Amino acid sequence: MRNKKEFKGKTVESAIKKGLKKLDLNKDEVNVEILDEGKAGLFGLMGAEPAKIQLEVKGGSRKKTDPDIDWKYSLSRAEEFFGLLIKSIDKEAASKIEKNESGISVDIKSGDSSLFIGKEGDTLKALEYIFNLIMKRDPRSRVNVELDIEGYKKRKVKDIIRQAKTIAQKVKKSGKSEELSPMKASKRKKIHKAITGIDGIDTVSVGEGSSRRVKITKT
Repeated sequence: MRNKKEFKGKTVESAIKKGLKKLDLNKDEVNVEILDEGKAGLFGLMGAEPAKIQLEVKGGSRKKTDPDIDWKYSLSRAEEFFGLLIKSIDKEAASKIEKNESGISVDIKSGDSSLFIGKEGDTLKALEYIFNLIMKRDPRSRVNVELDIEGYKKRKVKDIIRQAKTIAQKVKKSGKSEELSPMKASKRKKIHKAITGIDGIDTVSVGEGSSRRVKITKT
């Protein structure tokens, strides 16, 4: 099924820009349909109407509410495999598994979190990758799995946002754009959201594939 979303803005271009930032996509990754060009109104105020556009992701996308997915089965499958996996690493470890807005979240509790985190989170990334492969082999459990241990990834995201805000202030003063390190789409979206409230600063995702990153610019 095609993935279409509507966005509004003062102008068609601002609506498109808002939509691309929200979806974290480049313009060449979507089809744009102008639904309403809007009106500036008297003196740009009275009677003004926003422009409205619709963005369609090229190639479509699989909906989170895929009818093939059996959530009860997915959760029990996650508990079964993760029970075996974490016990093989730490016999005393436990996990909290629950459904969230993007799939399934797994939070591990261990007396030695370094066993699961590894250097710069490499072990955690590998475990998450392997577990997603296992889950998605069955159409009934083809959901996204987010793995964390005692809030490690949440703390890392907070650090990244703090760093991004510091860089944004630097860009605001110097006027020179700066790029952050490559990161996953979920983290980029959080950066976009955090920076949006800073006057005179804008963000856009640049690069392709694993090199995709956030660029902070002065408006």
